[in-house]
Amino acid sequence: MKRIIFVLALLQVCSFRIFAQNVLPEEKVSQQTETVAETVSETTDISELEDTRLELLKRPLDLNHCSRELLISSGLMDDLKANALVQHLQMHGLLIRLEELQSIDGFDLMFIRSIQPYVKLDGPAVDPRLSPAILFEQGKHEIIWRMQRIIEKQEGYQSINNYQPAYNGSPWKIYSRYRFTAGNYFSMGIVAEKDAGEEYFKGKQSGGYDFYSAHLFIRPGGLVKTIVLGDYQVQFSQGLVAWSGLAFGKSSEVISVQRQGRGIRPYSSANEFGFLRGFAIRLQKNNWITDVWLSNRRLDANLIPVDTLYEDFAISSISEDGYHRNYSELEDKNKIQQRIAGFHLQYLHKSLNLEFTNQYIDYNLPLFAGSNIYEKFDLSGKQLMNSSFGYAYSYRNIRFFGEIARDQQGDIAMLNGVLSSLDPRFSFSLVNRQYPTDYGCISCNPFRESSKPQNEAGTYMGIQIIPFRVLKVSAYLDLFSFAWLRYQVDAPGKGKEWLLQLTYTPNRSTEIYLRLRKQVKPGDDPGHRNPIDLQEDLGRTNLRFNARFKIGSDWIFQQRLEWVNIKGDYTKHESGAVLCQDLQYRPMGKSWSIAVRFAVFNTDSYDSRVYAYEQDLPGSYSIPALYYEGTRYYLMTRYRIRRGVDVWVRFGRTIYPERSSIGTSSEAISESHKSELKAQLRIDF
Repeated sequence: MKRIIFVLALLQVCSFRIFAQNVLPEEKVSQQTETVAETVSETTDISELEDTRLELLKRPLDLNHCSRELLISSGLMDDLKANALVQHLQMHGLLIRLEELQSIDGFDLMFIRSIQPYVKLDGPAVDPRLSPAILFEQGKHEIIWRMQRIIEKQEGYQSINNYQPAYNGSPWKIYSRYRFTAGNYFSMGIVAEKDAGEEYFKGKQSGGYDFYSAHLFIRPGGLVKTIVLGDYQVQFSQGLVAWSGLAFGKSSEVISVQRQGRGIRPYSSANEFGFLRGFAIRLQKNNWITDVWLSNRRLDANLIPVDTLYEDFAISSISEDGYHRNYSELEDKNKIQQRIAGFHLQYLHKSLNLEFTNQYIDYNLPLFAGSNIYEKFDLSGKQLMNSSFGYAYSYRNIRFFGEIARDQQGDIAMLNGVLSSLDPRFSFSLVNRQYPTDYGCISCNPFRESSKPQNEAGTYMGIQIIPFRVLKVSAYLDLFSFAWLRYQVDAPGKGKEWLLQLTYTPNRSTEIYLRLRKQVKPGDDPGHRNPIDLQEDLGRTNLRFNARFKIGSDWIFQQRLEWVNIKGDYTKHESGAVLCQDLQYRPMGKSWSIAVRFAVFNTDSYDSRVYAYEQDLPGSYSIPALYYEGTRYYLMTRYRIRRGVDVWVRFGRTIYPERSSIGTSSEAISESHKSELKAQLRIDF
């Protein structure tokens, strides 16, 4: 199978043809979402990122009438570029064409192309005075209804030997959303979701959906810049104290290592974890910005008794998946109460940005650190308070940034970095982080290697070179160490990760890149060949060739070949390969389009799996892990019934010809294939 994969890949490479056509905006969203998906864990919900980008497609930012705050909060550019753009407008007046951006430091042609679908130059979307009449005149309504399920019968939904099924509800996952927006100044909406296996308008869910979320978001202007009621997220400084939601990690965008705090944002995703619920406000007077937020919500948690009478309990773990499919999961639902109060003060003056952040978190029950030795320094107790000082300063083409944080025990964590564009063709980044073994933080998400900012020290170095207009060279090296034990690692250790990528973009519609990435991390010998577990360095190498191009005005092609190799000091060597062929047909002037992928894969085990990002319904995502030997394909079609009314249908299947069953426990399927069906209706008016 692996030889067949490489032969097919060679034939595809030899058949490449390059055509100069424009890539559609929706395709650009898919490309950028994939870049982010590769920087986070496979369990992270990335749908909020795609929602944000799709919103910008429908309501692009006007660069001539957009504040620095909106430029940064949109996620399109960092504060260095935002400052440069604002200063350029003040000195030279309004932009007439987007090509003028090339005269601004940091705005190279590749970057301008990447933001082009999300910006415009033809006036503000909504009057900043926020007149109710203008809101209802220019506001947009959106209704989304989505259903999906696994087609094959899973054990969790079947009655075996007269026993009740493990899951109470049907295998359908149902998602509904209504949202009303007026530019970037007003938003209100409600989201409702039922996961597969959860009841729906019956039993424990007589009220309908298992999860509801709602928000009211206003930017009134003047002293009060932002008000939000309901569900929201906060993102400040470098994420060492207060950062909810997604954040970039290590990726081929080697210079994008500085966190861009987007302040207070409305929350409209279906992820049941990673947001706050309550009230938040932003005030601004001249160069001073003040944010205050209060949150009070219940969380799912598993409790353990701390006495023999079962009268007092502690929190052993907080659940983040949001599943309430059976008695055990329902028992953990809304088990604890979390209260958060936060304060953020920011001073902005030209190229200087100073920030102070303080956040207090309180639980109604104490956290239990755990009884394993690697959990010795984990959080415990009911209360937690973190404070930090953050800074960012630009001097010509050099940007210094960082954050120094302290928890209530006095432990200090810090991150400091520098970005520089010494020449339009040469940029580099440097980040140093020091997270002590006992630093405690709940709602934070800084740049890191581990799953949490604790027990880690490291230095990251990135470089980007554009020797020719059509060629970009990106590389990074990250050296890190762990002073204490970690999960499945019974000794302190150190590791490294490096990446080298060559990207060739001869025109707007063609991108070809070759990427080599290697990671070496400490681990334990799973074979336990000695009475004392042996620690070894586990190396993982990924080599990827990817080409995306367009033929004519209707056809988009993408080919990808990825090879992975795992090598340890004691464990056996493993490898795997995946070959994907994507095809999209979007006929001009037609009301329909299709997207197809066919992939073949062969890996030695689950450890040598390859994650393959797939195009999906707007607001949804799919990143399946491909392992063992098999094939995968999907077909997605979109049909526009009328202006503002669109329907998507997607069917995907993974086939394992050598296996008689798939999955384990309640997710097990007694067949050699697994199929998923999705359908979505979107109405805009």
